[in-house]
Amino acid sequence: MTPIHARNQYPSSVVAAVALSALLAGMASFSCRPSTPSLCSVTFVASVKPAGWGEPVYLTGDNAKLGDWDPAAVPMERRSDSVFTVTRQFPRGTHIAYKITAGSWWVEALNQSEALYSNFHLTVDRDMTVTVEIFDWLNRMKNGRPVYGTFRFDPRRPPVTLDGLWRYHSGDDPAWAAPALDDSAWPVVGSYLVWEQPTEPRWNGIGWFRFRMYVDSSLWNTTVALRVSQLGASEIYYNGRLLYSCGTVGSDRSATRPQATTAWQPLRFDPQPEQLIAVRYANDDVARQKRLGLSPGFILTLRDLTTAFRSDVQAREDSTRQIGFTVVALLLFILHLFLYGFLRQQRQHLYYAVCMLGFAGVIYFNYQRTIVPDVADVLLFLRLNGVAVAVAIFFGVLTIFETAYERFPKRIWFFLVLFVLLAIGSMAGVSTAIISRANYGFFILTAAEGLIAAFAKNTKNTAGGVIPLVGFVILSIFVTLQILIDYAVIPGVFGLTQVYVYGVLSLAVSMSVFLSYNFARMNRGLERQLVTVRELSEKTLEQERQAHALALERRVIELESERKSRELESARQLQLSLLPKEVPAVDGLEIAAFMKTATEVGGDYYDFFLSDGSLTIAIGDATGHGLRAGNMVTATKGLLHALAPGSRVDEILTAANRAVKQMDLRMLTMCLALARIEGRALSWASAGMPPLLIHRGSDGSCEQLVLKAMPLGAVREFPFASRSVPLHAGDVVLLASDGLQEYFNARRETYGVEQVMASLHRHANRPAGELVAQLYADAQQWGGDEPLADDLTMVVVRMHDGLREASTVSAATSGNRT
Repeated sequence: MTPIHARNQYPSSVVAAVALSALLAGMASFSCRPSTPSLCSVTFVASVKPAGWGEPVYLTGDNAKLGDWDPAAVPMERRSDSVFTVTRQFPRGTHIAYKITAGSWWVEALNQSEALYSNFHLTVDRDMTVTVEIFDWLNRMKNGRPVYGTFRFDPRRPPVTLDGLWRYHSGDDPAWAAPALDDSAWPVVGSYLVWEQPTEPRWNGIGWFRFRMYVDSSLWNTTVALRVSQLGASEIYYNGRLLYSCGTVGSDRSATRPQATTAWQPLRFDPQPEQLIAVRYANDDVARQKRLGLSPGFILTLRDLTTAFRSDVQAREDSTRQIGFTVVALLLFILHLFLYGFLRQQRQHLYYAVCMLGFAGVIYFNYQRTIVPDVADVLLFLRLNGVAVAVAIFFGVLTIFETAYERFPKRIWFFLVLFVLLAIGSMAGVSTAIISRANYGFFILTAAEGLIAAFAKNTKNTAGGVIPLVGFVILSIFVTLQILIDYAVIPGVFGLTQVYVYGVLSLAVSMSVFLSYNFARMNRGLERQLVTVRELSEKTLEQERQAHALALERRVIELESERKSRELESARQLQLSLLPKEVPAVDGLEIAAFMKTATEVGGDYYDFFLSDGSLTIAIGDATGHGLRAGNMVTATKGLLHALAPGSRVDEILTAANRAVKQMDLRMLTMCLALARIEGRALSWASAGMPPLLIHRGSDGSCEQLVLKAMPLGAVREFPFASRSVPLHAGDVVLLASDGLQEYFNARRETYGVEQVMASLHRHANRPAGELVAQLYADAQQWGGDEPLADDLTMVVVRMHDGLREASTVSAATSGNRT
């Protein structure tokens, strides 16, 4: 018998114990002196209710100062007939678990409900006193033997479990069943056959166990229930006579037939105080059963008849539940197998059908192994149960993946490897404890996948996703409860020890509802599509009648488009003919021009005018693109040829503005800039054009000439202004339309005047023809693959001391005009 770990229980203390505890706490308070502030004293007080208790009382726990769960390691000092105390020091913050015994796990303290106390838990954060009220003891001992009376078979108490205090002798001799046999030299062992210590005996396949006890006269001639649980074969002797056989203990190994369990059998106590139970036990498969994590020995359990009868009723109810849950899982298997047969594209129904088959196996094998008598069947069902769990979980993962994703994630290979390892390990006889923990981990990963699929954004558009999520939550709750029950943290839930099946059933039903809902939803979608097809079929004839008319209309549109394309091409040729055929050759100037239109007919324009030793450069941008913009360019060129000679650049813009406004072209306007270079001076006037840029050859600086004004044709009278600046050898002048500064990239960001100036600075020393080409290349690199959104025109003039040959200038610049 070993301690179990469970919740705290702190009963209230009696008045005397409280007074004594306060006194002891006051005395012990000096243990936490300033010199050793990390140690605190805890005084444990046991208040024993049974009157006249004369045996020692012990403290035990999970700490070395508490004996490391040795039930007789820490004796408590008797303070009165019913109060026992002991004080121990612990580092501050220590968490301890402890219990009270009378020197053996056979004599544990009971609470007011005649039940065993769960482990008490305490976090030491100061000097303190804790009190445990003991209302009785699990067993009473005399001369190292238990004493049984009617009090021990109170239905509220735990059953009498005979798993220790056995005298053992290896070998086989029928005389060892006799009560008079002196067995005092036989070693005392537990009956589980989990003997690991060097001082413990070795098992050689068969042996005898003898258990001596005292029976109070209150139990004489009283009948109780006896049951043996084992993985071998046994013969039960009571006071020297054979009482029952469980399996067959043969004279050799071949004749031994193990049996796992028996039903409750009656045991009538003889009317004598000293009594003996002897067990002749055989098991030749101990090593393999240990590897599986099983106890190869036996346990005898004694209970009152009423409680034993209730446990039989419970067993029958378990069988009924086994049948019911198994049938439900099999019905769901058949249902979803048929759904898959009806629509093979929905493979989630096939996966879920196999998942339900696995769950049916889990329920069946898990219940069946507890009731079948044959040990070989028990071991087989254990292995099959491990495989069924792995099948259920893995195909549950496949159901999630198929339902949620268009393609299986790559992590499906991890789940496949884990499934194969668990299945092989279960059939190969790996420890059931290892397989169980691995399957719990497998389930946790699967539950995590369910949550990921429920909340991920890149999953299929399946409706009703909250339904299986609710099922997973319920299953997780019941699996958590099952883990707590398996590890003896809680005794059960409403008297049930196999609660996971209710979670499985909840998940199974929720998944079936979810899959069926989506199946029905898809069918409704197909029905709507059929209605749509029918309606479309009715419209087909009308569409065919309209097809010829549409084809004829389309042909007319194509012919019209071809006519307009021819007109646009003619307009484009006209626009190109309006541009200078070559840049002029002027002493001391190197000139280059560049144009690229965004459409067939652009709105940009540039021109050169020579008069009396001066060069006038015009650059403009008509509103929009296409044919109307081309017409505006044509009109502007005619006006400039008439106005340019002899007039100032601002006067030219004023006269051109009046003329354009008088044309009444409505929303059509013209942005225009004029730059006149006369000697070493430049005059500049602008009507809505970007600033003129000058790169100074002397210091590498870059200037902007900004004149804000309305475009031509916007208002009838506008006071256009002009600016004059000196020019020197090595200076570079750049006139450009807004298509350069407003060149867009993929993020819809504009190139900007700062980057134009930076590009001009980088390439200012190049010849004019190469300079305009590099300016466009830098802008194009900024824009990437974005198409040109606006016409782009540039004119570059470099100042020299001497005269460049006209033919050289023409060759260098004519290739730069697009």
